[in-house]
Amino acid sequence: ARQNHARHSEELMLTALRSVSRLAAAAALVAALSACSDSARTPVPKPDAWPRINTYSADYRTLDSLGVCLSVNAGADVTVKSTGVNAAADIAYPRYGAVVYVSVLNNVADIRAEVAGRRERMARNLGDTPAESTPFAAADSAFTGMVVTARSVSQTPVQLVAVDASGRRLVSATAFFSRPVPASALDSIRPVVSALSRDMLAMAKSLAVCSR
Repeated sequence: ARQNHARHSEELMLTALRSVSRLAAAAALVAALSACSDSARTPVPKPDAWPRINTYSADYRTLDSLGVCLSVNAGADVTVKSTGVNAAADIAYPRYGAVVYVSVLNNVADIRAEVAGRRERMARNLGDTPAESTPFAAADSAFTGMVVTARSVSQTPVQLVAVDASGRRLVSATAFFSRPVPASALDSIRPVVSALSRDMLAMAKSLAVCSR
């Protein structure tokens, strides 16, 4: 009788253990399904999108109202902000969401100080972003200077500084993206930066003293 009772007790215990095991497995399955469901409901942030853009063609026209003559992209919108000794113009590229700010000082007293200040601003604009400098000389060396192009993401991807042969005129230009450019957009904006750099170099090489 004792043996039968022990065997019966053992069978009850095994049955209880199997039930607990099945309940635990079921609970684990429910938890897993719930986690999947919560994950499906939780929005996953997507990387910032930067659409691919068709660049402007390399067609240019002359801007001659700043005390110097320079080439600007024919597809860009030009707004002359001021003329005379301190001249300025905005060259807008609506397709890029970018503006090139051009400044011309036509009667510089201390050209070394002005160039040093401009180069310091260019360095601040770049921050830690690596960049490539391209020296240039305009026709007949009327102007010399450099175009600086960022090699990574930058709000100011292309910059220019130039001085005329007399040392009395300073031309500077900065391309600026009007919307933040995320690091993930590097591949998308590279063609745009290349096109802006091309236009800036065309502007640099066309620099000449002119009068209207």
